[in-house]
Amino acid sequence: MFQRHYHRANAASIRQLPSYAKHWLLDKGSLTTRLIQASKESFEVKVVFQGIAKPLFDEARALAIKPSSRCLIREVQLCVDGETWVYARSVVPLRSISGKLGFLKKLQNSALGALLFKDPYLTRSCFEIFSGHLSSTSQHSHSHSEAAYSRRSIFKLKGQPLLVAETFLPACKL
Repeated sequence: MFQRHYHRANAASIRQLPSYAKHWLLDKGSLTTRLIQASKESFEVKVVFQGIAKPLFDEARALAIKPSSRCLIREVQLCVDGETWVYARSVVPLRSISGKLGFLKKLQNSALGALLFKDPYLTRSCFEIFSGHLSSTSQHSHSHSEAAYSRRSIFKLKGQPLLVAETFLPACKL
C-alpha cells in the first residue's frame, strides 16, 4: 500500500526539479495521449475506485465547495505495457455531472483525459505541483521510500469544475 506524503513545491523548488520531471509535470496536453505514445504494446486504464464520496479537505478547497459536499470520486491506475505509471484521482462535484456531463458517471475503463481534450471549450487551471515520497511497507519486507512527483489542476468542462490529480510512479521512467 502506498501512502502519499506531499509538500507543496514553491517556485524555487520547481526550478530545482530535474528537467525530465518538468517534462511530464508541466505539459498542458493530454497525459493519456503521451502515455499511449510511450507505450510499446498497450495502454490500459484500471479503475481502483469509482463512487460517491466526500472530497478530501484540500480538494474541496481547490474546487471551492464545502468539505461535506458529495462528489463522484474516481481513482485509476494508468498502465503502460503492463506497469502502472500513473495513479490518477478525479473529483467531480455531483452538480457537475448533471445534464451534459452525465457521461462522467459511465467512464468505466475509458481514459478521462481522452474525453476531456476532445472538448474545444475545455479550460484548465494552472498546475499545482507536489513532490514527496511514496512509502511502501509490507509484512514481508522492510519499509522503503521512493521519490514521486504529482500535479493537479481544475478543469472546466461546459462550465463545470472537476479536479484531476496525477501521481507519476517510479515505473513512469520520468
